[in-house]
Amino acid sequence: MEEKSTPPANGKHTRENDPSAKIQDLFIRYYASLISFARRYVMPDTAEDLVQDVFVRLWEDHERLSRLEDLPAYIYQMVRHRCLNHIRNEKTRVERAKQYMEAWDEEEIGGFIEEETFRLLMESIEELPPACRAILSLGLQGHKAHEIAARLNLAISTVKKQKQIARQILRRKLGLLVLYTGGYWLRVLKFFS
Repeated sequence: MEEKSTPPANGKHTRENDPSAKIQDLFIRYYASLISFARRYVMPDTAEDLVQDVFVRLWEDHERLSRLEDLPAYIYQMVRHRCLNHIRNEKTRVERAKQYMEAWDEEEIGGFIEEETFRLLMESIEELPPACRAILSLGLQGHKAHEIAARLNLAISTVKKQKQIARQILRRKLGLLVLYTGGYWLRVLKFFS
């Protein structure tokens, strides 16, 4: 449904008094050059969208058009402001995405690596010979070699030898994986040293 404009007070309806016709004329006259102008700031598809937004805004505020002294300059200024606002908003969006990805990288990926390393370490510990597994489990709980020996009724040299066997098996199975996870697992490696 097409909107009809209100006829002028003198009763004559001319193209000059019709806001729709006036905006259509501006569109035909300036659209291509405004897109070319906007492309200096933004990508071609974005330039077209922003120029179309300007014409929508002109239509919404068409009463103002008759009061403007330099309408072409005003329209170019509107396009320029739209482009600059778009660039600022895009820059903010990209910065937020980058911050999110950096935070995700540091926190999430670190968490994934830690969880996967822990899973692999636990699997490898479960595959150890029973004596090595028992001694290693107690060692990971913080018990010293002499405490483990007393608890399992073994010689301290046996405890140390079983720890050495466990370290060799785990190093062979895990390789350098544990070295890449940082803080906590480096302390576990220190236990194996």
